[in-house]
Amino acid sequence: MYLVRVQKYSMKGIKGLILLSLLSIVIGSCFDPPEYNDIPEITFDKILFKEVPGAGTNDSLILYIDFKDGDGDLGLDQDDPFYSQDPYHSSFYFLTTPGCSVSPCDTTKVSTRLVYDTEDVPYVLLNTNGVPGKLVTNKTRNQTGYNYLPTYTTNNCEFYSDDRILVPEAAADASYNIIDTLVDQAKNKYFVIQEPMLYKKNPNHYNIEVKFFVHEGNSGFVEYNWAKFCYEYDGRFPLLSSQSNALEGTLRYGMGNPSYLALFSVKTLRLEIRIKDRALNVSNKISTPQFTLDGIRVQ
Repeated sequence: MYLVRVQKYSMKGIKGLILLSLLSIVIGSCFDPPEYNDIPEITFDKILFKEVPGAGTNDSLILYIDFKDGDGDLGLDQDDPFYSQDPYHSSFYFLTTPGCSVSPCDTTKVSTRLVYDTEDVPYVLLNTNGVPGKLVTNKTRNQTGYNYLPTYTTNNCEFYSDDRILVPEAAADASYNIIDTLVDQAKNKYFVIQEPMLYKKNPNHYNIEVKFFVHEGNSGFVEYNWAKFCYEYDGRFPLLSSQSNALEGTLRYGMGNPSYLALFSVKTLRLEIRIKDRALNVSNKISTPQFTLDGIRVQ
């Protein structure tokens, strides 16, 4: 699918996602491959904290996990467009129900895929596939039947994303914040929209899942909600092998943040981790031991 720009509007800044800051893999091999289950298995190795002095720098939590996998289908190729399409696409968005005026009005969840214009600029395209309805945004909550939708909060990515997406003409109109207009070979029109849009992260987009838990007195360990600050630590590690054979090794996964010390100081933390193969088989869940940042600090 090739798209041609037909109208240009002033562009707003596009918010970037904070993903991997450090990643390396050590893979073990031998002449007689061992027999492992095709569902990946992981075990905890260690976790370290490295403070980076200076304003505007990211400190790092560095996680080491050991893995085993029977058919070696671990890792996603960032340069292969296949891994930006269903079922690996980044997010789901939602459409209104035409004609509905009695609360609650349903919304229809639709996927996305990556497309490019004639200058090889990538766009996240809303896959409406002919489904009727308008794109659900924070303004939809003011319409009759949709007041149950979550409230939008600035700089909070729990429910709404303001990353730009490409929307078929039928799913938007002049009331949206249209920053560009494109057409394809068949003269179908698409709008580039950037405003708070109701969305849900696709769990299959990433192949490593990391959850943070903070000990909060009598409440015990409570999951820390990074989405409230538009951070996330689920991510992608690259292809580990081009062959279908048993793999084992150690994954080194770094997670950067400028505010670890301000947020957690002397608090006790633990992390939960899972990985996923390309067949979407999910590994066992592991947990780090309880730790403080000072307790795992390295130079």
